[in-house]
Amino acid sequence: MRRRLRELVIRAYLVVAVLAAFGLGRAAQGGAFEDIALDWRGQLYGYGETYTYQGRSILNPDNDIANLPRSVANVEGRFDIKLTTERFKLYLRPILVIQGLDAPLNQSEGNQLYLSQAALGFNLTQSLSFSAGRELLTWGPSQFRSPSNPFYFNSGRNNPNLELSGIDIARVIWTPNQSLALWAGWVFGSGHDVDEPDPWEDTWVARLDWRGFDWSAGLAVAKPQDRDWFVGIDLQRTLSDALLLYAEASTGTLPNGLSSPLVPDVLFQMVEESPRREAALAGAALTLENGQTLNLEYLYYGHGYRADESSAYFSRAAAVGEAPRAERDPLLGAALGLAPPLLGQNYLYLVWQNNLLSDGPYWRLMSARNLDDSSNELSAYGEYPLNNRVVLYALGVVNTGGPRREMESVLSSALSFGFRVAMP
Repeated sequence: MRRRLRELVIRAYLVVAVLAAFGLGRAAQGGAFEDIALDWRGQLYGYGETYTYQGRSILNPDNDIANLPRSVANVEGRFDIKLTTERFKLYLRPILVIQGLDAPLNQSEGNQLYLSQAALGFNLTQSLSFSAGRELLTWGPSQFRSPSNPFYFNSGRNNPNLELSGIDIARVIWTPNQSLALWAGWVFGSGHDVDEPDPWEDTWVARLDWRGFDWSAGLAVAKPQDRDWFVGIDLQRTLSDALLLYAEASTGTLPNGLSSPLVPDVLFQMVEESPRREAALAGAALTLENGQTLNLEYLYYGHGYRADESSAYFSRAAAVGEAPRAERDPLLGAALGLAPPLLGQNYLYLVWQNNLLSDGPYWRLMSARNLDDSSNELSAYGEYPLNNRVVLYALGVVNTGGPRREMESVLSSALSFGFRVAMP
């Protein structure tokens, strides 16, 4: 009920804000308000996706548990609307999705119009400001995962066309100089299309950013209403024009926990809050003379399973799968939905991409390896501009390891392809 009310309020805010933005923009064009600037742009996507699932999956046999789509065809519009004055700034990112074929699991059924981001900012003084709305709070150069971020552990950088939704937050920002920024706020929702109960509703959060000439550091602290503290740090240092080093670390709990105990007669143990665990990532980015970039990252994820726990996890899932369907579905659903975001503890990630500033085709090769079970996710992304407005793109993913290892436990391969048109 609270989620529905929040969505109704934010949709009403969208309508009012868009009308206000265009109304004030027209007034500004007519000379009524000389200090108002209106800017908007958008991108129209048309794409298809096809998936191949692990035929011997233990966690999702015959695709009966997750009910994932075999194929998807969508048309999607993503728009950016900015209205600024000397003291106010309004930013809106409405998303229009027209769905065809099967709807993806992470989207509501049917066509959608929603706000990915919507925030109103107000400058109280030269160094103090206030903002409220739906904001995208990501940071750091990490590619594979971002352990220092309580809201966006997966920042989506391994899928360049993924649309992330912002966090519903009200915050106060203090920027006394170019080297220091501090903000603190209250989160009243996790954004668009989140699960219930909302894991981040009613959370106090603060972040400190400190920057030097060739380095930066950040500290994030969050306290959810019914869970323990989260603390994350991120660091980066530019050693030369070619080499960037960075690291992230955190300690915290997950909103739910599914352990895989080594006790023979226990299938799964579910708790409302997982034990406190740590996570850390170390990475390096090397820029070659031709403008291409190599990123290498190592992630330790304490919430994941050790090798023996992972083996027990799949063995218990196999035992559940042998039970009658009415008995197996809830437990297998829990095994999928309550497991940690990553099943292992040690990962290696490699990215090789060409020059981001190039006007020609862009490509990106990615490889993720679970060092505990030797499973792999290999992916390739490419863009080809037809002109200065229309771009063709494709993303292919191939997973290896088999049904009892993380990467191929559910999905074997996927292919997404489509076009993107810049507007106006």
